[in-house]
Amino acid sequence: MRFRAPVMVSMVLLAGLCSAAGAQDVDFREAFRNGRWRLETQGFAALHSGKTDREGDKFATVSVEYEMPVSSHFTFGLRGYPLFVYLPHRTSDDTLYGVAGGVTARYYFQEETHRGWFAEGGGSVLWHSRYFRENGSRINFMLEAGLGYQFERDWHATFKFTHISNASTNHDNAGVNALGLGVGYTF
Repeated sequence: MRFRAPVMVSMVLLAGLCSAAGAQDVDFREAFRNGRWRLETQGFAALHSGKTDREGDKFATVSVEYEMPVSSHFTFGLRGYPLFVYLPHRTSDDTLYGVAGGVTARYYFQEETHRGWFAEGGGSVLWHSRYFRENGSRINFMLEAGLGYQFERDWHATFKFTHISNASTNHDNAGVNALGLGVGYTF
């Protein structure tokens, strides 16, 4: 499969961020008290994914996340997607709607402030109203990797790669690979 390497990179990034953050002695009650909310809207353009032509497909999401600092550089977040809308480019395919929930981990390059440049990884379980073309499940997994910037005035922007598939829980497992941009506000 052509996009197996980016998927593996996303999974390794998420595992690395989580294990590095977990390697320290973390007081999760304190981390929760020092947390902050992040709202984000994201837009994606799908890429050719293996044997399935997804070029021209688009999707958008809205996410709500509670981000907790677990070290001077790392944060851990619980993220929900109350809105997921997928627009296939083929006129015979119907629009998909969905919801998702999962976790994120972020590494901020600037120490202590949790501002400036960051790398992030995340994984979520996605339920959607219809099947993706050549995918036999309405429950899929959404993996993300991104590079972003948290501005001083609480706005942030992130360039992202996303992979959606059912992880071979069904014999029809044509995934979706996409590049996108997220813009949001932290409070």
